[in-house]
Amino acid sequence: MKISFFLKSRTLVDGRKSLGIQFTFSRDDQTQKLIGIAVNPKYWDKDNSRVTKDHLSNEDINRTLADFKHRIEIAITKYENKRLNSDGVVAYVLKKSDDTSVENYINTHIKQDCNSMSTFDSYVQWWSAFKTMVGKPNQIFKIEDLMVERLYSNAKKIGNKLIADNKLTSRTYQNYISVCQKVLNHSYDNKIIYDEYSIPKKYRTADIYRKKDKSEIEPFKVWQAIEKVNTLEQWQSVAIWLLSFSMRGFYYSDLVALTDSKITDKKGKDKTPRSLTGDMYIDHWREKSKVHIFVNVPRQVQRLMLMIKYSLVFTKIDKRINGKSILADINDRIGLYKYDKDIHSKEHDSLWKLVNRKSRQFGLVQKDARHTFNQFGQRVEVSKETREIMLGHLGNRTIEKHYDNYKLKEVVDRVDKAHLQVLEAFKTFELIKALTDKLNALVKASKRLPKWLLLQSGVHKVGREYRVLCGFENHKPIWAEIEPKYKSYFKQDRSTDKGYWSDEETWFDNKNRIKRNVNDLLKDNKWIKEVKKQQKELDKAVKDVKVIKLNTAV
Repeated sequence: MKISFFLKSRTLVDGRKSLGIQFTFSRDDQTQKLIGIAVNPKYWDKDNSRVTKDHLSNEDINRTLADFKHRIEIAITKYENKRLNSDGVVAYVLKKSDDTSVENYINTHIKQDCNSMSTFDSYVQWWSAFKTMVGKPNQIFKIEDLMVERLYSNAKKIGNKLIADNKLTSRTYQNYISVCQKVLNHSYDNKIIYDEYSIPKKYRTADIYRKKDKSEIEPFKVWQAIEKVNTLEQWQSVAIWLLSFSMRGFYYSDLVALTDSKITDKKGKDKTPRSLTGDMYIDHWREKSKVHIFVNVPRQVQRLMLMIKYSLVFTKIDKRINGKSILADINDRIGLYKYDKDIHSKEHDSLWKLVNRKSRQFGLVQKDARHTFNQFGQRVEVSKETREIMLGHLGNRTIEKHYDNYKLKEVVDRVDKAHLQVLEAFKTFELIKALTDKLNALVKASKRLPKWLLLQSGVHKVGREYRVLCGFENHKPIWAEIEPKYKSYFKQDRSTDKGYWSDEETWFDNKNRIKRNVNDLLKDNKWIKEVKKQQKELDKAVKDVKVIKLNTAV
């Protein structure tokens, strides 16, 4: 193996040339990497790999080059001793890896191998908390320091006391120990350390078991939140909380991952076309546990999805990540967002925090939707096994037992029945009606909010304008025009195209669409029947929510 500096042949505008490092592992295995330094070739000393004294800022440049040379020597030694592979050599020399301390190792080596930034953030937090727990928050630990049994025996004593004092949970203690084992395993696999070390099993868990008290939300609290909502952003946050609950405890990451491609039939075999009416199923790979869950989405929940989707169009139309819109395509019936949460983790966290901050003011923490779904499952006496299947839990080997059978008719029927029982126990459909009513009230009370937020049809082009149906008044359709700012989004709608829907007879006839004007076209159309049905539900909601006594206490 040979590592050497080189000057790029292309000259920069100011006459300098970029400096790089060439890694040669064999004749067929060579790679070149620029190091962010440009030098005047006239003052480059090739033999000594440094600039001469006549070069501007020569001291700073040579000091930086000396650091690279030092890392090159260490990398060569580690490579010769088979402690680094070729990728490791490049990473080490370019300062993309650092094993001088556990902190640096996590921030370089492990960070590169993490599947998501959220996982990396957890490792950083757990390691910092572990040091604080053992009373050494400012100490710099080397990887070899984690191979001392006394460290863990002391940690367990402290952990037991903190758990007994209700200052720590058993699961959190396990997380602290797990990050230590993660560093040890990773460093051994990558030949940073020579000896494999496994933390003794007796120290991996605490002697005391205590779970974190999880907040339980009653339906009346959601109802109160809906009543207090004054802005569209507040409405979104409450609606997203209820959607998370309705989807059996989806986290924000799961909602971001929703897309039409996950829609399937009840058998879970065929990707079905879009349907105007009826329930749908989503075959979803849960983001946190990486377990498949098969979710029935009732018609009312589908409507909630659409309301949230169009509200996001209004509030997030200008939001972009790397120049690309974060909104899912209008033709994606269940998609809300479109961005990679792992690549853009900071932006993802920022969006999530904003939603959580809006709902928290009403006492609704977004993650509590999942806990509440599980607790209401207990109330209606859904078995633990079925609840774990619904939530996509990994506990008690439930998923291992049902992983290959989660789409069996008997399993699907049992889970669907339990899912519906929980939704009904929580008065979910009544709450969705209340949210629908609130959205109507917000739109009517504000000149800023467009009527198309109440969209109940596909997008229609009338002349140069784009319109959507948003309700009825005195048996006459109410149309809303799409403002120029939002036209580029809405004009992509294909829902009125022939063949877009599986239940084709409920859509416009092409001949009628060409020969008749808009009002004549809509008279006997089943789209309108569907809209009228929704309108009746909305009108009924006003009466229902006044008489519902959300007294669900057990």
